[in-house]
Amino acid sequence: MDSTHLTTTRTELHETHLEAIVSSIFYALNKRLPTSHYIDVERSISLVTNWLDMLMTGPVQVVEDTISGCK
Repeated sequence: MDSTHLTTTRTELHETHLEAIVSSIFYALNKRLPTSHYIDVERSISLVTNWLDMLMTGPVQVVEDTISGCK
């Protein structure tokens, strides 16, 4: 008998966690760029987090769906 299970998890992502994720993205990007194309990571983090702060009215809701199948 085949069956499929769907699990949904909801989590709130607060400002400090969001900043950590944005930081990770920009630092990882810089590692992959040639030195001649490096970005100002701290400035980029500041711009993105300030922009997101203007859009956010509370914590960001993150939804993760996991599908697993059984045979």
